[in-house]
Amino acid sequence: MSKREAHQFWKFTEQLMEEESFRLIDVGPDRKRIWLQGDVDGQPWIVRMARVEYERLGRLEDDRHEAEKSFHGWRRRLALRKAKFANVYITSYPPADMTEPMKSGDREARSFLFADDNGRGLADAPPAVSTYLKTNEWTWGGLEEELEPEEHEQRASFYRRQAEKKQRELEQQDMSFFSSGKPIVTYTVLALLAVIFLVLERSGSSMNVNTLIELGAKYNPGIVDGEWWRLVSAMFLHIGFLHLFMNSLALFFIGGITERIYGTARFIIIYFAAGVFASTVSFAMNEQVSAGASGAIFGCFGALLYLGLAHQRLFFRTLGMNVLVILGINLVFGFTVQAVDNGAHIGGLVGGFIASVFVHLPGHRWQFVRVGAFAFFVLVFAVFFAIGMYRWN
Repeated sequence: MSKREAHQFWKFTEQLMEEESFRLIDVGPDRKRIWLQGDVDGQPWIVRMARVEYERLGRLEDDRHEAEKSFHGWRRRLALRKAKFANVYITSYPPADMTEPMKSGDREARSFLFADDNGRGLADAPPAVSTYLKTNEWTWGGLEEELEPEEHEQRASFYRRQAEKKQRELEQQDMSFFSSGKPIVTYTVLALLAVIFLVLERSGSSMNVNTLIELGAKYNPGIVDGEWWRLVSAMFLHIGFLHLFMNSLALFFIGGITERIYGTARFIIIYFAAGVFASTVSFAMNEQVSAGASGAIFGCFGALLYLGLAHQRLFFRTLGMNVLVILGINLVFGFTVQAVDNGAHIGGLVGGFIASVFVHLPGHRWQFVRVGAFAFFVLVFAVFFAIGMYRWN
């Protein structure tokens, strides 16, 4: 491929990013195939840029079909159900057996070919893509045809560096959401869980029901008798080393991310509100002695889901599918394994979500919905607590 096509490839990419705020979502190892995503007047778009040299139309068509399949994959991954697709090929010449412009069998996708077709009417021009995307008027002036190959190469390098610089700026904006605090409370709670587990083992055994009750597990008769502190203390006890290890591992990752996003003060409210809410739901629904930090950890999942509601694009660019998959696995595990207190898990998830609405994300202005979230949290908490008192009294 000539250096002129590389110049056009990177100039067009840089213009999409600079003029229309598109961002790179994938770059091939040879930098000849890149994917971008952006919005134009509220319409989400996914654009693929590909530098290719195909002698036969069949190979170009095969590539187009694969690109459209990949587009649907990206649309699912980024949760962009209404996204449309522009597939842009940049090549020196059209395939030798190409007799008409490119067509697409997908109504949500269209392919374009930038090439020197010697006036045969097979190729497109950058303004055609601009029209398809319904963007603002670009200042695309084409490429200077009289440039030497080395000058094309220099300009391609310049536009590539500009595109990469823009991408770094966008990524730094994303990462700013993960720098509202350091996981100080997360690490402190992890240390407390380990110390309390050692105390449990030295006091008898973390697997002994009497020891668990004595040191503060969720014990319904005790709560009915006024030992309401068990709704909090149960969050720090674990039944066996495996229980402690799995919850500590989850708290290290999920809790750490949540504290970085929301900041330490908000995280404290979310974590303990979710934990107490989870214990209360367990008190209402489950008569077994129970303990563990899993309800509070599910509250961190709820906080991340609220991030997904408030900043959907950011969520799916960074955490989205990983969080949803892990959450789904844990919920399925809870429904299929009898020993798991699934009421506490779901209670923690809901409690963490509601608490996140109340504290909101850093940098967001006060909204009346936060008052409603607080009132709703208190109301639901009171309902489940009353159910527990009625059932076990």
